[in-house]
Amino acid sequence: MGEAVYQEITVPVKIVLTDMFADEEGNAADGMPVILVTLTFVEHEGKTKLIMGSGFVSVEGL
Repeated sequence: MGEAVYQEITVPVKIVLTDMFADEEGNAADGMPVILVTLTFVEHEGKTKLIMGSGFVSVEGL
């Protein structure tokens, strides 16, 4: 199971969240990494382009 916690939402530009493995109660799973995900939306040739970046916040499980 996974859990995402939104850190920042800037409409219509960016969403930042942490993503982690979790147990049935929503608690972070021991020994697993927590990942920071940034989704950026930019206009490109009349359409919306999604740019995704990610990195480890916690590397306990690695």
